[in-house]
Amino acid sequence: MSKQGAPLDIDVMVPEHYAVVHQGTGRVDFHHCTRCKQIPVATSVIDHQYYAVVNVACLHDRAVFAPPRPVDLTSATMDESIARRRANWCSQVTLRIR
Repeated sequence: MSKQGAPLDIDVMVPEHYAVVHQGTGRVDFHHCTRCKQIPVATSVIDHQYYAVVNVACLHDRAVFAPPRPVDLTSATMDESIARRRANWCSQVTLRIR
């Protein structure tokens, strides 16, 4: 889930249960909770600015959100992926590890 320009504060309260996972091109950080085995958020840094998307499946009240839309990103070029993140992901992102 994301909304272009929306603020998102990410607070890692228990750093011992926090890990960052990279896949594919390595341009996206998947923030992994090693305790619950979920990836609640993914971030990407583009031109020194954080962009983020939230995994709705990790939220307690996910029924209030619209159902997911299937998206095929397998044929997207790197430039297309970056443009899509800029256009669609939250862009006022703060990441704090306590």
